[in-house]
Amino acid sequence: KLDFNSAAGGITFGTSGPLRLAGQGITTLGGAQVNITGGAGGGSTGHVFITSGDLIEIKGSNVNIHGSTDIVIEPGLSVIGNQIISGDLVISGNLTVLGDIKCKGTITADVDVIGAGVSLKNHIHGGVGTGSGNTAKPN
Repeated sequence: KLDFNSAAGGITFGTSGPLRLAGQGITTLGGAQVNITGGAGGGSTGHVFITSGDLIEIKGSNVNIHGSTDIVIEPGLSVIGNQIISGDLVISGNLTVLGDIKCKGTITADVDVIGAGVSLKNHIHGGVGTGSGNTAKPN
């Protein structure tokens, strides 16, 4: 067993090569705040990689992920629970919804809307006549 204890000044490990913390059991980093940064001297110009052959789990009462340009999640994403998305959402590909859709704004389609096999753009009505009568249901 190896213990490092320090007063308020802390402990600094410095190396010009890789630094590896490894054990046969659980490796724990803990404190009031834990920072893992990439780049020389803890700067922000490097990469940080977290790799596991099995599961990576992040827990917290709030988990924030910030990317200055993009956040990429692949191959897929499963989200459990209710979600609120603030801002515009662009989906490149088809969308399948397994449930009802409720909209509090306008739904706009550039090509057509098809409901129960009937085209909004190209449907026809029978029973068209003069007067105050109604047409038949669309075909």
